[in-house]
Amino acid sequence: MGDGGNGQPVAGNFFFNPTPGLSFVAPAADRFGNTGPSVLLGPGRHNWDLSIFKTFAATERWRLQFRAEAFNVFNYAQFRAPNTNASDRAYGTVSATGPPRLMQFGLKLLF
Repeated sequence: MGDGGNGQPVAGNFFFNPTPGLSFVAPAADRFGNTGPSVLLGPGRHNWDLSIFKTFAATERWRLQFRAEAFNVFNYAQFRAPNTNASDRAYGTVSATGPPRLMQFGLKLLF
């Protein structure tokens, strides 16, 4: 349980502690703050793609190519960056993921 950016208590899985004053402190009214860019890094990414092609000779002039492609072949969860809008109730949470494993097959005629 923590305090959201709007001061209301929220419960959930946070990527960082969103309680005001603990992780980040609001700067003075006439200042922009002293934190550099990119201080909050999101979760890591593990993305493996795999392609397999096999070409068969149909005749002397014509070839047939079978293609199998897989994106995110090991089906790792690809979590997106945490919500950094301090006035949002979901501040500090990761609420989106990338695409799951995608596979496609194709047949190509080469002449």
